[in-house]
Amino acid sequence: FAEVEYWRQRMSGLIHVTNQLKLKKARVAQQVVAQSGDVGAATLQRWKQTDLKLTEAANQAKDNLKYLLTLERYLKPLGSGDPQVMLDAMPPLLNAIKMIFTIARYYNTPEAMTCLLTSISTEIVNRCQEYLVQGNGNSFLWQEHPAALVGRLSQVFAVNEAFLQAFKDTKEAINDLPHGQNFQVNETAIFG
Repeated sequence: FAEVEYWRQRMSGLIHVTNQLKLKKARVAQQVVAQSGDVGAATLQRWKQTDLKLTEAANQAKDNLKYLLTLERYLKPLGSGDPQVMLDAMPPLLNAIKMIFTIARYYNTPEAMTCLLTSISTEIVNRCQEYLVQGNGNSFLWQEHPAALVGRLSQVFAVNEAFLQAFKDTKEAINDLPHGQNFQVNETAIFG
């Protein structure tokens, strides 16, 4: 959700700047600069390059936000902390990530995918930890009835295995696509 908010804020700011550059005042400023000789021509050239970079950054933010918003409905079950709900969410979540990797114009880099999957992994670990201790702190675990503790540990282990398997299946599916790029991510960062 932090990643979604980051791209939402970035898109909003970039759109605000691009809208300011479309105002009559900005166009008049460009005309004045263009009429000021060689210095003006060089400045105008830098202005145009900056405008292109700004437009590209705004397009990136819009595209990234669009694809990350498709993940929201799959990420919400992770926040529940219920292992069964988390188990059920793994395959569709990783399938949505596969879709993003294969279709997105900007968000399909190894760095972006590693960051996203690391955030998801961290969320899974945090929710599983909360489920294990159930708000009573880590020392509570050893004061609990062993059967109940083993049951919760088994459920958390199943969530971990489901995440690993869904990741492996997604990676294989992407790598098997014809003319697609390989799904290269930093697995140590994700699963470490």
